[in-house]
Amino acid sequence: KACGINEEYGSHFRPITFDTLFVHLTPDFLAYLSADGVVLPPSLIPSHQNPHQQDSSDSEIDEEEWEETPQATQPDFPDLEEKVRQAIERLGGEAFIKLNWSAPRDVSWMLHDNSLCCRTPLDVILLLKGSEFIQHDLNQAFMECSDGISQTPTGGFVLTIRRFQSITPLGSLDVLSGAIT
Repeated sequence: KACGINEEYGSHFRPITFDTLFVHLTPDFLAYLSADGVVLPPSLIPSHQNPHQQDSSDSEIDEEEWEETPQATQPDFPDLEEKVRQAIERLGGEAFIKLNWSAPRDVSWMLHDNSLCCRTPLDVILLLKGSEFIQHDLNQAFMECSDGISQTPTGGFVLTIRRFQSITPLGSLDVLSGAIT
C-alpha cells in the first residue's frame, strides 16, 4: 500500500524527479476502467467521428437495422476530464500517466507516435482503458499479499500525471541502493 507513487512522491522523490500531479479516481471511473469493451465519453469523441451526432446528409444505413444494434451506455466523467485537461496544461501540454504502481506501457501503440505522451484526456482514457497492466493494478494488485485480503490502496486509486520527458532507454542507467556486502 505505502509503495504507491502517491505515498512516496512528496517525501522522497519530489526534489529529484519530473513535476507530478495526482488526480483521485472515483468509484464510477474505476468501474468503467474494469468493464469490458471500450466506449468513450461523448465529450471526447471528435464531432466528425461521433455516431450519436446528427448528420444533415442522407445516410444509407437502414434505420431499422441501426435501432436493433444494442447501444452501450456512454460514460460521462466531466469533472475528471477537466482535472486531467488542467493537469496536462499545467505540465506543459504533454504528460506521462500511471496509476498508483503501473504505467500503461503495453498500449503505447494506441497513440499516434507510439509513445506514452498524452496531450488530451482522450489519450489518457484510451491508455488506461486498453492496458492489461492497469487492469492488474485495479483487480489483482493485492492478490499475492500475505494477508490474502483483496483491498484498495490507502487513499484509493490515483491517476499520476507527470511532465512528459522523452527518455531513450539506451541512455538510462539503473541505480541500485543498499548495502554492498
